[in-house]
Amino acid sequence: PYYNLFSAECCRAPARIAALGHEVGLHYDVEALLAQVGQGDPTPALHREAEALGSITGKKVVSIACHLPSLLKKNPLSGTPPYQDAYAPNLISEIPYYSDSARAWRDNAVHALTAKTLPPRLQLLIHPVLWTTNAKNRWDWLKEYFGERVKALEADQEQMRRIWVDHSGVREHDRRVEADRATK
Repeated sequence: PYYNLFSAECCRAPARIAALGHEVGLHYDVEALLAQVGQGDPTPALHREAEALGSITGKKVVSIACHLPSLLKKNPLSGTPPYQDAYAPNLISEIPYYSDSARAWRDNAVHALTAKTLPPRLQLLIHPVLWTTNAKNRWDWLKEYFGERVKALEADQEQMRRIWVDHSGVREHDRRVEADRATK
């Protein structure tokens, strides 16, 4: 719910990253995919998300990574062909994995990423939404972030209210409803 690939602010980033020569993989949410299919197989929903991302980057999605893998008891999509699962045992053991999940760098990520030499290959999971230019603790950041979201929702609500007040179709509908009420 905190970032939408099809939103105006997010949709250009994957194509820019791909244009720099990087692979853009799909970070999917198992719970969201299962919610789409109920008791059905979530694999087609995963393929749809991968195709949507590929349409934005102009490149076929090769790699996938589950959202919050450490909180899942079992990932029904682990090892789904034709994708390379970022959490496959061989990748986790052979390639360094650095993550800033929950605004906390894992293991020795900060030291490794600020070293003079990086490993030849690495997996890097960064949540840009979590970081600001101000050095705030995660709890202050969280409060401020959701305060900004509330303000944005209030602005959206006010914009919608203005549209409904000014929209000729809404005014016509309201006149008709009032006329119907008056005749009853």
